[in-house]
Amino acid sequence: MEHDRSPEEEYAIKETIEKIKTALKSLPEIEGKVLELRFSKKMTLQEVADELKLSSKSRARQKQDLGLRRLQSSNILSEEAYNYLENGLGK
Repeated sequence: MEHDRSPEEEYAIKETIEKIKTALKSLPEIEGKVLELRFSKKMTLQEVADELKLSSKSRARQKQDLGLRRLQSSNILSEEAYNYLENGLGK
């Protein structure tokens, strides 16, 4: 059962999403697009590969993982925002 969020929780989630969007723009274009499609559009790796004309689902995963590693190592995102992004990707 889903619980209603308080206004503070809603604000914190929106703020986290905005931080993630800003962080994605700091990545190389293809990595940012892969993460955006996976996170925002909830696309599968195969759908992302098809959309971006990548050679395979494996290549999409490679770009996704590289983008996540860059975000984590650069400290652009807080740990909370990084975890939110990673959970949004279904990891």
